[in-house]
Amino acid sequence: MAFARAMSSFSSACEAAPLTKTLAEGGPNQAELRAPYTISAEGLRLPPDSSADLWLAAVDHRPGREPVVSPAYRIHILSRTRHAQLLEEMARAIQDERAAQVAAKTATAGAKPSRGKTSAGKTSNRNPSRKRK
Repeated sequence: MAFARAMSSFSSACEAAPLTKTLAEGGPNQAELRAPYTISAEGLRLPPDSSADLWLAAVDHRPGREPVVSPAYRIHILSRTRHAQLLEEMARAIQDERAAQVAAKTATAGAKPSRGKTSAGKTSNRNPSRKRK
């Protein structure tokens, strides 16, 4: 496939029509086309706490071919406040999970064998790593 161009498109609730940007131009002898692109909410004038759909399309250089279009990906633009809240929630969830793991480990390790009388009336030491003096 010879590529003519690769494009990215955004649509959001705050725009009437999708914003389309050509990322790279190809030629009739190119079998591959690469176009790195960094998404910037500010550069696209997307307001905080909004969403936008992103998709990519490649147009073949040969006439009569339909563009190849990727699935649309919804991206959410968070305000700084909402981003901080989300990070705090994630950190709290990780801490809670670790605390639960420690509690479960402590509960299983906490069942230490006790010293007591055996059925034969002798004192037993169920912990073999502990030496008697």
